[in-house]
Amino acid sequence: MSSSPTDSTQIRAYLDKKLQNRKTATWLWSSAIEKLKQNRPASNEPYEKFVTFWKTVLTETTEQGLLGPDVLCFEFNEKINKKFNYDLDNNGILSPPVMTALNLVIQELCERNELIRFDEFKALYTQSWANWIFSSIILGSVWWSYERVVTGVKGEPNPGKYVVMSILAEAAERVSKHHAKIAIHGITDNLYTLSSFKEQYGEAAMPGVKLSDTDWDILLTYLEYDRHILIARAWDKEGLGHKNEVAIKFRAIDDLTRNKLEINTSLEHGILNIKATSEALHKQIENLENQVKVLGGRINNYLRRQQRISAKLALKQKKEIEKILDKRIDSLHTLETILMKMQESVTQREIVEAFDVGATTLQNVLSGSGVTFDSVQDTMDKLEDVLMAQNEIDEALTTANETILTSTTEEDEELERELAKWQKSENIKEIPKAQKESKDAEILVLEQKFSQLSTLPTPPKNIPTNIEETPTITKEIIKENDRNKEKDQQEPDDKDVLFLPAY
Repeated sequence: MSSSPTDSTQIRAYLDKKLQNRKTATWLWSSAIEKLKQNRPASNEPYEKFVTFWKTVLTETTEQGLLGPDVLCFEFNEKINKKFNYDLDNNGILSPPVMTALNLVIQELCERNELIRFDEFKALYTQSWANWIFSSIILGSVWWSYERVVTGVKGEPNPGKYVVMSILAEAAERVSKHHAKIAIHGITDNLYTLSSFKEQYGEAAMPGVKLSDTDWDILLTYLEYDRHILIARAWDKEGLGHKNEVAIKFRAIDDLTRNKLEINTSLEHGILNIKATSEALHKQIENLENQVKVLGGRINNYLRRQQRISAKLALKQKKEIEKILDKRIDSLHTLETILMKMQESVTQREIVEAFDVGATTLQNVLSGSGVTFDSVQDTMDKLEDVLMAQNEIDEALTTANETILTSTTEEDEELERELAKWQKSENIKEIPKAQKESKDAEILVLEQKFSQLSTLPTPPKNIPTNIEETPTITKEIIKENDRNKEKDQQEPDDKDVLFLPAY
């Protein structure tokens, strides 16, 4: 298969990002790598780099859909090297990789079980994984080595599709995780028709990529033989017209066995029939809605052209289709209600089973703990006696405190009366409250000012013995004190200085 111009351009853009230095990558496109494989020692770093490079390229270009319509496999043929035409010398000349190099890497990846031929992969339908691994991988590798070493025949890969196992394994893992997330009701959520399976799990398997029919075939084969799901054909035993449908059954999440899955109960067949019929009804409803929309447009066109007879005929058809549409919608609603009732019945059964398990467990716990009605009653009686005794103690303490408080109050009142008599007999007058507070404030200011003085003023050396001898000094001191008092009254603050007369 030749690549389209768009694919080739995208591959070259991909290689531009992959190859930082084109000239040093020239050897990846040459046939000289074959000698490295034939004469490689136990550790051959260049050869490993070669295999790793082309493995990454083949895997990523396949996953991006650049090698063809499939994303889980790619077509290997003589024309595949043209898909990787690349301007190695940056001179405008595109150089394809030598076919020998791609043959080597394909064969190497097959030996490492990272690539599997599609026809060999499909053989898994008739044998288990263990038998396939032994016959296809172990015996296959031994025979290929025998051909290379003994007979000298080159074990070149055959043309055809090759499954990229790393992409497949990741896709299958995403499907399993998605199912574990949405499978709330096992009785219905574990059963799918092929079309509903594709719709539900396509985006989960390969986000942003549409899987081809070959991809779906590969994915379902891998899932079935990895024992995640069962694929059943001709499952319709009720004669409802689904004999050509493919049914898919997931293993229950809590089923840890590796037993073979089967669809063998009338309940499972009924659920599959209901789901298949629901899908058909969805398609019919969508088709009928489109017809109603088309007829509505025709009616409008007929009315614009004043073709009333044609408009009436179209309106009649529209009404008939709407009646059929209503019936289909009612039928779909009934089927979906039946499925919901099935899910509800299973949920109710699980709840009752959980209640039963809980009751049995609780009964075992109680019987093993020795807790009985009599033991609980005895314990509660003891607790009641202890609480009553504690209440009596509390009441006794409360009474004693009240008695002491009453006695103290009476004594205090008696002292107040005697103190009043004493004050009256001694004719002691109380200082008015405002005056007392004012004097207290003055004393506080004086104390603050005294505390601010680091040292007292030095008294004069010559102190007059008779005040009459120094009338001038005395007058000046009195005047100075008067001025200081006026200043204190006008600006009382912490910075005021107290002037004392010098004697």
